[in-house]
Amino acid sequence: MIAKELITDSVIPVKPSDTGAFAIVQMEDCRLSHIPVVNDLEFLGVISDKDVVSLQDPENWVGSGLLPLNQVNVEENQHIYEVIKLFAALKLTVLPVVNSKNQYLGAITLQS
Repeated sequence: MIAKELITDSVIPVKPSDTGAFAIVQMEDCRLSHIPVVNDLEFLGVISDKDVVSLQDPENWVGSGLLPLNQVNVEENQHIYEVIKLFAALKLTVLPVVNSKNQYLGAITLQS
């Protein structure tokens, strides 16, 4: 089994123009502590709820440069064992799946 076969449609990424408050709502809706940030199809990174909560103003844009973006992802053809290894090592709740052009294809949740 490979990463693209594990993609769930329950995770809707946030855009750089979305606010931190919106990102928190998205994370709560999906019961995640992390969420991908995507600009059109380009994968930009992953933000955590802790980083968003630390913002002085939750109405700041996700892409304002005030939030650290974790560049972790898996490529679409990576084996499930690599996916599991990253979840365990980085203690993430979501892993974005990208193609060879760094285009966002979807996400895998820890639950899935």
